[in-house]
Amino acid sequence: MIGAYLQKEPKTPKRILRKIYDTAKGQSCWIRFEDICVGGKETTVFAHLNAPGLGSGKALKSEYGCPACFGCHYELDQGTVLEKYIKRGRHFEQTLKYLHWLRINNYWEFKDG
Repeated sequence: MIGAYLQKEPKTPKRILRKIYDTAKGQSCWIRFEDICVGGKETTVFAHLNAPGLGSGKALKSEYGCPACFGCHYELDQGTVLEKYIKRGRHFEQTLKYLHWLRINNYWEFKDG
């Protein structure tokens, strides 16, 4: 029931979400599934991290995710080429790295209280 607990967090303001989503534009794909990734920056969008236990298409929190090209984003959401645990593991790993990148580049601040 971890999903129910996570949904109780306050929503992030839309102005901050827009800033985070816009950071994905022009980025290379951070997922890079072998033989799936289309590379380039033209099709890269912000790929939300899906919450385990909440079902497909249920985002954990809106700001949790990382840039993904069309091919990798499709595989994460609907693809059947890779096992779910491989996709989820890569997405979690790259999301953590991306959140760190956002923080050190002053796109996202963590404040007490």
